[in-house]
Amino acid sequence: MPQQIECIAPRLLGPVPGTLADALSDGGPYPQLEWLVAHARREPAAGVDTETLLASVHPSLPAPGPLVAAGQGLPLSGYGYRAAPVHLRPDRDRLLLFAGPEFEPLPEESTQLVDAFNHTFGADGLTLWNNGTDWLLLVDEPPGPDLPALAQVAGYYLDTVLPDEAAFRRWRQLLNEMQMFLHDHPVNQQREARGEVAINGLWFWGGGPSAAPSELASDRVVGDDALSQGLATLGGTALEGIDTGLDADNGEITLIWTDAEAALVAGDAAGWMAAVERFEALIAPRLVKAAQAGSARINLYSGNSERLSLGPWAHWHFWCRRHPLSRRVTRRG
Repeated sequence: MPQQIECIAPRLLGPVPGTLADALSDGGPYPQLEWLVAHARREPAAGVDTETLLASVHPSLPAPGPLVAAGQGLPLSGYGYRAAPVHLRPDRDRLLLFAGPEFEPLPEESTQLVDAFNHTFGADGLTLWNNGTDWLLLVDEPPGPDLPALAQVAGYYLDTVLPDEAAFRRWRQLLNEMQMFLHDHPVNQQREARGEVAINGLWFWGGGPSAAPSELASDRVVGDDALSQGLATLGGTALEGIDTGLDADNGEITLIWTDAEAALVAGDAAGWMAAVERFEALIAPRLVKAAQAGSARINLYSGNSERLSLGPWAHWHFWCRRHPLSRRVTRRG
């Protein structure tokens, strides 16, 4: 079977502020990425975040919440949502939402938050779960239609990303209750004593019912995040690392690489540039090698609403002109 690689790398090529895209000119060089972009066919792709792109590649998958739960061996009797601690910063009469590692509590503080949450909201059919890395909200019934993914709301005003339709009323109520719950929580007192920003909100997204094992098109799953683990678990295959997972010369591979997205969620410009450099060093050379071998088919979902497709034709596109990577990155208006 010829090799087929589905590489999901959200926000690798933007969208980012123009100044950040231009800053790539001061780094690099990026010959491997530039070769991939120059030789690929550019096709539309729905979505810019990991969850949406993964659903487009594997439409039969369950929602992200139950997918993460499956990867952790966590049984669901109702519905599961991904969750994340966030900071809501007042700006006049609006709230800006911030997320990322800065707002991850210490392990013992996570336990305190989970215990207090479940004591407060358990009677309402809400359970918060954390394994030290990933957070889930388990509910008896959905509070409403799905909220946008964390990657779509971090760095934005809450009123621009939280729908105001009546169907989302319970979500708005729940988010307000989270703020009140966290306002004077001892964990925040401890954080403020250390000079750290308070966790004054929780964000929930990607909900759905429990997941059943499914047959995936992929023979191998490569990645190091919770969605990769869930994908491998449901597909009945082992999760492999980037260092060896792309070395097979046949079969179908799904690679999930979230470094660039995670940096932008955290508002870390230097982290995004470092993520691009890691992709150039660790992943792009393997994709170029596979493309130049002439038999592989590669789809690179770079999170800028495009899919870069490479096949046997890529090796023969001698006339393709390479441009600096900074010119290929989508700029955010």
